[in-house]
Amino acid sequence: MTAQLFGAALGVITLVLMYLLIRRGWLKEKYTLVWLFAGLVTLVVAVYPPIINGIARALGIHQGMNLLFVFADVAMMLVCLQLSVEASTLTYRTRALAEDVAILRLEVENQRRQIESMKGATPPAEPASGALAPGARREGEEL
Repeated sequence: MTAQLFGAALGVITLVLMYLLIRRGWLKEKYTLVWLFAGLVTLVVAVYPPIINGIARALGIHQGMNLLFVFADVAMMLVCLQLSVEASTLTYRTRALAEDVAILRLEVENQRRQIESMKGATPPAEPASGALAPGARREGEEL
């Protein structure tokens, strides 16, 4: 009976924890289904243990605990595979973003150099007061 209570408590804790993590936005929805399924299975097996023995016998496994270990092992391998795929994808995306940042930094540096070279160039001399630049006309003056 103690093992059943522990299993049921573990299933309920898993379900409540998933709810809180989703609600706060700390866990993406795509991971939620796996954890909710694990919590529900834990709760069902804890409340009604003979179900795992019946499934195990139907699959040709002599003890229900061995079936649980097989399920847990397969689940862990799938989680590891999925996390490896995520890590690989993030590695490629990080590299692409780093390349984009490097290109943008180069463009900004080139723009700075152009601005600095324009500042360093001598601006055209302003005509003395009252004097007109060559080819300029006074207001209202006609040719």
